[in-house]
Amino acid sequence: MGRAVASPTGFDGRRRTDDGPEFVGWDKPAAQSHQNPLVLHLQAAPEGGYVVTSPLDPELITEAETIDEAFANARDAAAALKRSRLKLLRSLSASKTAR
Repeated sequence: MGRAVASPTGFDGRRRTDDGPEFVGWDKPAAQSHQNPLVLHLQAAPEGGYVVTSPLDPELITEAETIDEAFANARDAAAALKRSRLKLLRSLSASKTAR
C-alpha cells in the first residue's frame, strides 16, 4: 500500500499498481466552496499523463498531463455533465407536460 500525500489542489492517495502509479483523491476546492466534492481516480496513462475517472459518476472521464490539470479538467467535465443532465431533464419534463 502506498503513502498519502497532500497536493495544492487536494488530497491524493497514492498507491502503486502493476501499471504504474495510481492516485485517488477528492477535489478540495469544490468541497470548500460547498459544491459537490469530486471523488477522482487518476490512472497513469501509458503514453504519459493521466486518465481521470470518478467512481461516483461513471460518465465522468477525462485526460490530463498533470495532477493539477486533472482536477481542473474533472471540474470542467462535471460541470458539463451537470448542464447536459439539466437540459435532458427539462426536455423530458416538457415532453411529459405536453401529453
